[in-house]
Amino acid sequence: MSLWVLKLCPICLKGPVVRRGKSRMGGLLTKARFECLECGSVFEPVGSAYRYRKISSEHPEMRSYLKTLFRSLDELQELAWKRARESVDRELRAADE
Repeated sequence: MSLWVLKLCPICLKGPVVRRGKSRMGGLLTKARFECLECGSVFEPVGSAYRYRKISSEHPEMRSYLKTLFRSLDELQELAWKRARESVDRELRAADE
């Protein structure tokens, strides 16, 4: 079962991030994780924070964020919007040249 969590993945800036569960011990225990449907990046909950655990090979520039602990989903979403704004700014500057 998936549950939409973020509209925009902070890594690929394309896909939504959804909640996925992993069953253990015959389905008795479920380990939640959050995965981008577009690039496959994975974020795992650590207490009330989230750790970036799986990097997409398409985005090696994000390697510096690997194992980073984000305080909230809002912080992850803010990173996505910041990266999107930077991307648009780069495209606008390139178009002006």
